[in-house]
Parts: sequence; C-alpha cells; structure tokens
Amino acid sequence: MEFLLTLGLYGIYLIVSVFIALVIYVMRINRKLSSVIHELDKIAPKYVIKSSQTKSKKFKDSSVYKIYLKVVTIIKSVKFERYIQEYFIAANIITVLGSLILLVGIGFFVRYSILDVWININGRIVLALIVSSALILLAHQFREKQKAFSSIISGTALGILYYIFASAYYNHHLFSTGNAFLITISLTTFSVLLSFFYDRVSLAMLSVLAAYTAPFLINYNQSQIEYLFIYILVLDVGVLAVVFFKRNVFLNLLSFIFTGLYFLIWIYNAEKYYDYSNYGIAFFYLTIFYIILFPINTISKIRHSKAFIPFELSSIIVLNTLYYTAGSILLDVLNPDYKGLFTALVTILNLFFLYVLLNVKRTDKGLIFLLIGLSMVFLSLIVPVEFVGKTITIIWSLQMVLLLWVSQKIDIKMFRIFSAVWILVVTGNTIFELYQTYSMISPQAELRNMFVNIDFVSGLMSSIGLLICIYLVSTEEKIYYLKPVKISLYQAMVGVFAISILYMNIYIEIDYNITIFIESELSRQILLGIYNFSFIFLLSIPLIVINSRPAKLIGGILISLSIVFFFFHYTLIIIQSRDEFLAGGGITLAQFWYHLFISGIIVAMAFSTYLNYNKLLQGHKFWSRYTLWPFIIIILTILSLELD
Repeated sequence: MEFLLTLGLYGIYLIVSVFIALVIYVMRINRKLSSVIHELDKIAPKYVIKSSQTKSKKFKDSSVYKIYLKVVTIIKSVKFERYIQEYFIAANIITVLGSLILLVGIGFFVRYSILDVWININGRIVLALIVSSALILLAHQFREKQKAFSSIISGTALGILYYIFASAYYNHHLFSTGNAFLITISLTTFSVLLSFFYDRVSLAMLSVLAAYTAPFLINYNQSQIEYLFIYILVLDVGVLAVVFFKRNVFLNLLSFIFTGLYFLIWIYNAEKYYDYSNYGIAFFYLTIFYIILFPINTISKIRHSKAFIPFELSSIIVLNTLYYTAGSILLDVLNPDYKGLFTALVTILNLFFLYVLLNVKRTDKGLIFLLIGLSMVFLSLIVPVEFVGKTITIIWSLQMVLLLWVSQKIDIKMFRIFSAVWILVVTGNTIFELYQTYSMISPQAELRNMFVNIDFVSGLMSSIGLLICIYLVSTEEKIYYLKPVKISLYQAMVGVFAISILYMNIYIEIDYNITIFIESELSRQILLGIYNFSFIFLLSIPLIVINSRPAKLIGGILISLSIVFFFFHYTLIIIQSRDEFLAGGGITLAQFWYHLFISGIIVAMAFSTYLNYNKLLQGHKFWSRYTLWPFIIIILTILSLELD
C-alpha cells in the first residue's frame, strides 16, 4: 500500500516536473523571440503601425505579433532576397534536412544490415564506432559556424555509443562487468569533456538522455542489479560534473527522474516476483544515489549564489520522501529492527548537508530553513519508528507541518498550497486507516499494546500535526491563508479535522481492546460512554472558559446535547446492565458500577452548564434566575435513577 502511494506521488511529481520544464522552455523561447526581433531590426526598415492595424493591446505587445510585423516589412523590402539566401536557407533548412537525411540513412543502413545478417555483433560495434567517430568529426568541423547543429550531431553520436555498448553487455554478454564499467566511465567522461569543449549544455542533455534511456530500449535483465546501479551512478556523477559548472534545470530533472524511476521499477519487480536476494545491495546504492542527487539539485544554485525557486525546494522534499520510503520498504525485508537507526541516518545526512551549507557564504535561506525543517521531521520520527514501526501517515503529517513552517519563513505561496493539499491527504488517509482498524474489531482480534501500536500512533501524529498547523497560522498577522480562504475559516476546518481524528482514534483504540477482554456488550457500552462524555466535557471546558460569547454558546449547546443524549440512551443501558447483573448474566458487579463514572461526569457537565449560562444571561435578570433549575433537576433525576 505504501509503495503504491509513493509510486503515485512520484508519478504526480513527474507530471509536475514535465509541466514546469515546459514552462521554463516556453519562457526561454520567448526570450529567443525577443532576440530574433532584435536581429530582424537590423535588416528591416522602420515600420509605422497605424491605429487601424492594431489588434487588442495584449496581442499587439506580444512577441509573435512583433515578429509578424518585421517579417511583413522584410518581405516588402529589397533585403529580403539576401536574407533568404544567406540566412534562412543556408543556416536552417539545409542544416536540418541534411542532418535528418544523414541520421535516417545511417539508421536504415544499420537496421537492414543486421536483419540480413550482413554483419555480426562485433561488426555492429565496429560500425557504431566508425559512424560515431565520423559524426563527431563532422560536428567538430561545424563547431564555430553552426553550434546548434554540431551539438545535435555530437549528442547523437554519443547516444549511438551508449546504445550499442549497453546492448553488447546486456543482450550479448560481450564484456565483463569490469570492462563494461570502464566503458561507461569512459563514455561519460568523454561526454562531459565534449560539453565543456563545445561549451554547449544541449550536447550533454542529448547524450545524457540517450544514456539514461539505453537500459530501457535494450531491455536490460532485472537480475543484473549491480551493473545497472553502477551504470546509473556513473551517469549521475557525470551530470554532477556538468551542473557544477553549467546551470541547467533539465539535467537535474533527467538525473532525478530516471534514477528514481529505475529504482522504483526495480523494487516493483522484486516485490512482484518475491525476489529479495539483492535488497542489501540495493539499500547501499539507494543511499549513494541520495547523497549524489542532493548536490545535483543544489550545487549549481549554491555556487552561483542564486535563490532557489519553489519547484527546486520541492524536489528536495520529494528526494527525502523517496529515499526514506524506499529504504523502509527494503528494511521491511532485511531487518525491520533497523528502521529507527535508518531514520537517525536520514537525520544525520540532512544535518550534515545543513552544516556544509552554513559554512558556505550567501547560501539561499530557503534551502537552510528547509533542511532545518527536514532534520526536525526525521529527528521527531526516530522515537515512534523505533517503538511502533513506520507508517506513511506519520511522514505526511510531519511534511504537512514542515511545508507550512517553511512557507512562513521564506514566504513561498506554493508551499502553503501544498500544505493545504497535504492536510486533505493526511485526513483522508488517516480516516481510511481508522476504518480498516475498526473493521478488524472482534473478540478474536490480535492482541496488541494499548496506545502503543502503529495504528494509534499514526492517528495521534495526524491530529497533533493538524493542531500544530492551527497554531502556526495563529501566529500570523494576515487575514487570509490563501485568498479567498480566511485564516479563521482555515482554523475552523482544520480544527474539525483534528478533533474528529483524535476522537475516532481513541474511541477505536478503546473499543478494540475492551472487545477482546470483556464479553458483555452492555459493559463495553458503559466503558465507551465514559470515554464519550469525558471527551465532550474536556473539549467543552476551553470553549466555556474562553472570553467569547459565541464560544461559550457553542460549549453550552454541546454539553446540553450530551446531557439529553445521556437521559434518552444511557439510562436505558444502565437499567439493562442492572437487570443483567441481578439475573446472573455476563456482567460483574465491578463492571456494573462503572456507570457511576458517567453519572459523575453528567453532574460536572450540569454544574458547568449552570455557570456558563449564568454568565451568558448576566444582563437578563428574568432568565438568569432560572439557570439553577436545570442543574437541580438533573441532580434529582440521577439520584432517583441510582436509588431505583
């Protein structure tokens, strides 16, 4: 269940990542359009826009409309013929068509030669080396005049090498693991050096994309886990080397997405086929991936003293969540007793990253606060995980609080949205878990430690997390949490969620245990009644004490309804339990006298109601004199019930 939830959240993160990458790409295109307008200005005569020719103001100011005007002007000018001949045809059409014809022709030739068995696998490798070398030499010749074309050709050449060597190792076993490892390192090093030499990140992007997709395309063997993880690890190190000098969000995304995807797919297949033999090796590489992916996502911004955008900070949270969830899944098989130690390890790693960044000048404060919050989250997880085990609800509850706290420190609106979404996720998931526990209640249910078990602790952490969110927003001076939701409405809704979860959690825990030990249904009803009235009374006391007329009124109504419910329902249960005891049924004398606790709570409720309504009606002399009467009637009714 936890793995599927994690896989679903990772899928959502992938969709969001692709969307944000497209947004960034569109923004870059818009900047390039502006540069195109600037270049067109050099060859186009001045064009005066008449008022009759203008469209809406928004469309008139767009880059596309400006380019349209420039192109129309150029077409009408004498310079257009020279522009078409020298720039458009020579630099674009011939270049693109030529590269496509070259690549498609090589692809068909290689495919046809393989199908007709012209060449064996060794010949294919030699052919791939020749073709790749020729493409690299061709790209080298165009490196000055056609930088984009040379980058595409070089990236394609490196992609061919990755594919052919991966196929030779996985499908044909032509190399040993050691030789394959050396080849991968050599290819990655060569790709990094070429990207630096040509000063083109696009070259690195193409080669890295080909390298990450190679195992997918050649259908790698699931059992060859060690080489697969070494292969991914080498690629991640290469990406780290590139992003250290060249800031590019696409390289970060490629590394993060494919590394996580390969690992989650491997875990899914291992769980599906019950193959747990390589879990120890997988846990080791999982930790190494986590240690490398963190600087991949942060080092470029830190080195250039740039501020982190919310999406980049979110990737750090997703990275920690995936690492902790995947590690816990592996430890479920290896040794569940080490989960507390693993939680401490995650805390230490986050504290180590925090310590390193605190010693770096001009580090973005958003990342600092985020690491502080993550360290606090995992530090607070150590005790519950060590004693009751791990649950995804506990992690989500702490992340819900973390997102809200970080959003207050660095004023990130997106984190406030995520925190609100996480509140709904935590509430829904906790209610689902409570329903599962409630459905297991029976005299034959498994005995467990009362109030010290996985279900109760996870529900308790959910309600505590919701209450902390209420406290955090109460410290703000804002009127709105997020427009149009006011903070008062937010507190009321989250408060209802928190109180409801807390009530149901304790109720189900008590009902679960007393159903195992107590046979009499009436005795169980009395014990649950003690809890119900105690909870309502304790909940109403703060409302009555608060110096607020609406709060006092709500508390008074809540207690009054409870007293009415007692007389219409629990008096019948008390009478039935008395009759069952006298008839020698399953109820004992001690169990029968439990109802006195309920009677005492009702008396306390009646007295608090008298004091509450006496204050509410203080200005009304006529009505205030009658507030004592309900209290006296309730006392007399309870005494008569006990003497019956």
